[in-house]
Amino acid sequence: VGTPRFINPLLAISETDRDLTTLIYSGLTRITPEGDVIPDLAYSYEVTEDGLEYIFKIRDDAVFHDGKPVTADDVVFTIEKAKDSVIKSPKRANWEGVTVEKLSENEIRFVLSQPYSPFLFNTTLGILPKHIWDNVSSEEFAFTQVNIEPVGSGPYKLSKIRRNSAGIAEKYELKSFDKFTLGKPYIKYIHYSFFKNEELLLSAFRSNQINSINSIQPSNAKKLEEEGYVVK
Repeated sequence: VGTPRFINPLLAISETDRDLTTLIYSGLTRITPEGDVIPDLAYSYEVTEDGLEYIFKIRDDAVFHDGKPVTADDVVFTIEKAKDSVIKSPKRANWEGVTVEKLSENEIRFVLSQPYSPFLFNTTLGILPKHIWDNVSSEEFAFTQVNIEPVGSGPYKLSKIRRNSAGIAEKYELKSFDKFTLGKPYIKYIHYSFFKNEELLLSAFRSNQINSINSIQPSNAKKLEEEGYVVK
């Protein structure tokens, strides 16, 4: 329910935006379904004994959906934007007291002001392509078209946007990204359809226009379960 507004790892708040952001963007690390943190854009990382420094090395084959390589510059750019007070990113608090430094084209160092054992989870933050966002000022950050026409490096890339007569997005068509660092996804296409309200969403589900839904009211979930649908 609701159309995408911020398919952007620094701004995503709604369920719609977060779901799409997770599929389209990659971080230095990624969380597995079991809750473990594994390397993604990075192929390795080191942590100093005092827990204050983290050094990541980016994979040589890490690329964005437009074919441009992912470099340390992209990581530094993303973190600095996350910390920018003008942008007001919900992720800003995660990076307070953390400095980021480019060591080489594919090596980055984070320095913490004090040890923080869950810091690795912060590095799952999706990395923005600097070459696309560099000309967008902090004041314009929330208003640029790139927020709804994203380019990331995640398992799926935006293939097509279907809009209604008013220009509002009704469906996003995603295609698996062959060069995703963790391997090409088994599911080739994922289509997201957007609805004005939950009633329209449920109607589309019951008529087999869509295969799966989420984040509905418990009362509606119970009705679907009583009708024989699988509810998890």
